Amino acid sequence: MSSCQRQVSNHKGDVEIIDVLNRNNPIQINLYDIVDSVKYVPLRTSECLLSDIECIKNDGNFYFVKDSRGLFVFDEEGYFINEISHRGIGPDEYVYSDNFYLDRDNKLVCLICNSMRKILQYTYSGTYFNTIQLDAKDANIESALMCGEGELIAYYPLPNNYSQSKSEYSVFRIKNNSFIGETLLKAKEIGTQNIHYPFLHYPIALLDNQCIFISALSNELFVYEGGQIMPGYYVNIPENEPSEDFIEEHKDLNFFELIETLKKVI
Repeated sequence: MSSCQRQVSNHKGDVEIIDVLNRNNPIQINLYDIVDSVKYVPLRTSECLLSDIECIKNDGNFYFVKDSRGLFVFDEEGYFINEISHRGIGPDEYVYSDNFYLDRDNKLVCLICNSMRKILQYTYSGTYFNTIQLDAKDANIESALMCGEGELIAYYPLPNNYSQSKSEYSVFRIKNNSFIGETLLKAKEIGTQNIHYPFLHYPIALLDNQCIFISALSNELFVYEGGQIMPGYYVNIPENEPSEDFIEEHKDLNFFELIETLKKVI
């Protein structure tokens, strides 16, 4: 993570500072120092040949595996159960699925289809349940997570054209079978505006019933509670932080050129 210049002393209230130890001399740690247990689930794919796996999510006895061809469900022993929909132009089919999320409370798996401006909902057994429409300005979701009571937190990568999107994170609530979005965290205007940057592959997580997410070019971990976003943690690695003046001076560079330039001055 890196961010615009910000001093730790500016953080007040309940923001917790996370000091990164041994950052100049990293040490090796055992996996079992940070996890309670490890379970291996071999996927039995004789009925379902997987290609490049893009994402795996788990809920109870179900494993949802998305590859470049589709979304497939396996049980806790790794046996194939079913496929969630398939490619097509029917009302319960998709031309392309960008990602998916789980509505664990209602036991629904939801396919994000930005090009079709909709989210398709299915039961875990693969039965079509419902379609939720997306407004054109909201149909660029990179990843999403159900958080709170029926609220959906959506992450947007920095857009091709900044003027077309103002949010890095939005919260959605269902109204009249459509998602109504509200900006949680504004997008940052940095670098070139003609390249698509999906910065964060897994930007949102649930930890101790808290919805925590990170922002590109920020050392803060944000917490979503009671319909509001607030800084919850600060990762203290100040030597990696470009100043606002630095970003302004090099604003004509694309992001990767900006990173290389930053390495030379740190």
